[in-house]
Amino acid sequence: MPKRPTLSIKLGILFLCNIIKYNLIEKDPKLEQPAEILKVLGNSHCLSVVLRLADGGKTLESLIEKTALSTSTLTYYLNRLRQRGVIVRERKGAYITYRLDAENSHLFVLLDCLTGLYGCPQSDADRLSS
Repeated sequence: MPKRPTLSIKLGILFLCNIIKYNLIEKDPKLEQPAEILKVLGNSHCLSVVLRLADGGKTLESLIEKTALSTSTLTYYLNRLRQRGVIVRERKGAYITYRLDAENSHLFVLLDCLTGLYGCPQSDADRLSS
């Protein structure tokens, strides 16, 4: 049975965040936004949502179905991701669609690194986050 990559991802992200948090390396303003993204992706629920949004925008109902999180829990994590500039929400009629922030270049570099480490395309989000 192959190792679960989410544990390795989470440990790596937490390690990098702690290095920056405890000033083990000199702070660089260019690293602040990537550090915030790594912090939020250190949470398995946030990482699961981001991986599911990697292949396009989704409504709240669609994300609830795919993540099996309650509405209040999912909304909490979506707000955390939005506050850190990872996702954006758009109103389309009666629905709100969430998608990755296309202007956040740090996010896409980090996602490329994650998918490159595990040799799988971003569309394999269900396998990575389960």
